[in-house]
Amino acid sequence: MEINRPSSPELTPEQQAAMEHFRQRVHALTLSGGLTPDTVRNVVLADEAQELREIAPGQSLLDLG
Repeated sequence: MEINRPSSPELTPEQQAAMEHFRQRVHALTLSGGLTPDTVRNVVLADEAQELREIAPGQSLLDLG
């Protein structure tokens, strides 16, 4: 599925790489037996957590203090 949003700004190289990485993971998961809602949620959360670690290295993702 392709999403066409002509009014949105172009993706940065980092965003393009993240999108391609996500597409590859979804494709691999689909080939290995399908996607459940939990699988999709875990893929998205794992990618977001990785991005946050890169943006703020050494910071806790969950500051419960």
